[in-house]
Amino acid sequence: MQAQAWWIPAQPKLLYVPPANHAAGELADDTTWSDAVIVDETVVVPDGVVLTIEHGTVVLLAQGRQHHGLWAASGKRHRS
Repeated sequence: MQAQAWWIPAQPKLLYVPPANHAAGELADDTTWSDAVIVDETVVVPDGVVLTIEHGTVVLLAQGRQHHGLWAASGKRHRS
């Protein structure tokens, strides 16, 4: 089995993220992220609430942000 490289070629790309796609705080209801999302502050997903991140969504963490906890994915790996 050959090793697979997982990097993006160094080609600058512009990405517009509308204000509605900036995330912070505790989610009150099930939420779906798509397109691109910027995590500006801590995002809390409480028990009983589901955060779905659609395939192909770009999640950007603002400077100084980190992720803590479990990220789980379901579905199939897509190869183009």
